Amino acid sequence: MESEFSGHLLEAVGRLAAEIGSLKAEVENLKCRQEALEGMMQRVMAELRQEQAELRREWQDFGTRWNVYAAAWGTHLNGQIQQLEHFAQQLIALLPSEGSEE
Repeated sequence: MESEFSGHLLEAVGRLAAEIGSLKAEVENLKCRQEALEGMMQRVMAELRQEQAELRREWQDFGTRWNVYAAAWGTHLNGQIQQLEHFAQQLIALLPSEGSEE
């Protein structure tokens, strides 16, 4: 009976050793996957930072172009207003004055 128990015990120890070996291999596999994911995450973060910098530059360029456009449009409108004011003064000058007969 004792040898039968020893046989079962050895068999159980063998299964445990095999399971431990399998778990060690799985842990190593998971470590490798984690390192690969961390590397991928670092690359993605670097790409995101680069994209953010590009978007920031594009937004600043747009702001500069918009300011130039707005300034040019403002200058154009001011010129148009001055022309309209001059035209209005000419029209007023053509109107008969009070007390005159036409």
